[in-house]
Amino acid sequence: MSKPAAGVACGLMMDGTDYVILSDLSGIEDAAGYMDFKVAGTRDGITSFQLDIKDCEGLPYDIIANAFMLSKEARHRVLDKMDDCQSKPRQQLKSNTPVYETIHVPSSKRWMLVGSGGHRIKALMQETGVYIGQLDDETMSVFAPTQLAMNEVTEKINTLLYCSDHCESGAKLEIGAVYKSRIIDIKPSGVLIEMIPTLDRAMVFLAQLDHKLVSHPDDLGLQLGQEIAVKYFGRDPHGHIRVSRRALLANPFRRPKEDGQSLGSASLVETAILDHVKATVANKMDLEGSRSFKE
Repeated sequence: MSKPAAGVACGLMMDGTDYVILSDLSGIEDAAGYMDFKVAGTRDGITSFQLDIKDCEGLPYDIIANAFMLSKEARHRVLDKMDDCQSKPRQQLKSNTPVYETIHVPSSKRWMLVGSGGHRIKALMQETGVYIGQLDDETMSVFAPTQLAMNEVTEKINTLLYCSDHCESGAKLEIGAVYKSRIIDIKPSGVLIEMIPTLDRAMVFLAQLDHKLVSHPDDLGLQLGQEIAVKYFGRDPHGHIRVSRRALLANPFRRPKEDGQSLGSASLVETAILDHVKATVANKMDLEGSRSFKE
């Protein structure tokens, strides 16, 4: 506001052609009177007004004119009292004053702020207590309860949009590399993790959590906020991040190293099948050999 504004309510009492206009009317005067006339404005003029009339079909021009003049005098008296307390605006806002700003978000980087399904912008609003809305394709509005909250969310937004290390989704992830991630959601089909704040979330499905059969992440004692290490395997045809926790765990179903065999070269199941095939072939060869000897 460039100038202070004040408002006053005026009432009307009538008896035939005689009338009295009341300023700063109370509740009983409003209920018993014929008019409730509210006027607000600065010293320079009126900014708004509203009129209710009761028990009459209309008001003559002189009553309305006198009401405007009386409201002006009353409004200026209120402004005088306001000037006695504070004659000019504060140079700085109070620490608990709500603030509003608009930020420019290029359409090419909007996904960095919003995230898939809006998860990133929702988390941002929940963490900082601000409200972020979209005004147009490249303008976002930010309403914060305090300047401190505005500074916090502005810093986070700038980090998401203009961080030099992770500006492209997946560009800085190396296939085969191991990343420490945080579990942000647990679902029946697996756990949702956050590898890097500027990247989309990744799902670690049940089959990629452990070598053993897992029916639910709770079977492994996984909890929200827990950090786990995962191996990155690139993206699938739909662009989803492919990661595995199982790839980093020792396989208990691999048999130990034997002479001339690398460690864990075959699982127990694979070995049993191979031994069965070998035994079947050997038996068949023995049978054929005995038949040839008899002949």
